[in-house]
This record gives sequence, C-alpha cells and structure tokens, in this order.
Amino acid sequence: MSDMRRVPGLSSWLFLGTLVWIGCGEGGSSRLPPSGFKAEFGKHNLPTEMVANQTLSVEVTVRNVSPNTWPSKPNPRGMNAVHLSYHWLDRKRQPVVYDGLRTQLPGDLKPGESVTLKVAIRSPDKPGEYVLQMTLVQEGVAWFSDQGGGQISLPVSVVKQ
Repeated sequence: MSDMRRVPGLSSWLFLGTLVWIGCGEGGSSRLPPSGFKAEFGKHNLPTEMVANQTLSVEVTVRNVSPNTWPSKPNPRGMNAVHLSYHWLDRKRQPVVYDGLRTQLPGDLKPGESVTLKVAIRSPDKPGEYVLQMTLVQEGVAWFSDQGGGQISLPVSVVKQ
C-alpha cells in the first residue's frame, strides 16, 4: 500500500516522498483577460551601470492595478504564473536578451495590492549601451509590456570587468 498524504494548504499529494502537483487552488491558475495585464512600478534601485555578465540583486516594487488577481503558481501544465522579468535591448531597441531571469511573486497578488521583490538581474556578456526593460510576464501567455501593461525602461552602461 502506498503512503499517500494530503499536504495542508496545497493542492498536491505526497506519494512515497514525491510531490505531485494537481493544480493551484480550484482548477489551477488561468489565463488573464486583456484587462489583467495592468501594472504600475514604484520604487526600485535598478543600476545605471553594470559589469558585463554580472548578476545583481535589486529591489523593485510592483502594484496590480488591474481588476484581476495575478496567479503566483502555474497550472498543471506549468503555465499562467505571473513573474517579474526583463529584456535587454541594444541602441536600436532590438532584443539582445529577451527572456531575463524570472522572479516569482510570493503569493497571488490581488487588485490594488503591491509587493517589493528582490530581483536578480544578469547583464549582457558584451560591454555597450543598453536599455533594461523590466516588466511582468504571464508564463505561456504574454509579456505585460506587449499588452499595454506597465514597464520600466532604463538606459544602462555595461562595462568590461
């Protein structure tokens, strides 16, 4: 007989030490409607200069100004969680790094709520002048900046080590 226990507070089961996700909440997280991609950015300590191929930890405050709750957990197919991420663009505004490192929300973010996140940012590996575009992404769905949501665009000089 297998050892099967319910893990309190999670929609999961424990089978002989293996955690198996069967969804988040009732039926898992779902795709946001177009109105769900509205975000405002507040305080941040993003750098204006970084060393090439450097990873920094910074703080960024984001507020959900949409009428929808942003899910922090993925659905059973690994989609729909909202993460904070970024793009690096060159001088011509062409992507150099499109999928930046991801930062998870600490929990679902309801309309009107804000959160300050510790964000890891890795700079491009070549020195130059770039634009750091910080935004949110609903995994497997869309980048908030592509849906009219908020973003931070900041020029950053990337220098040699």
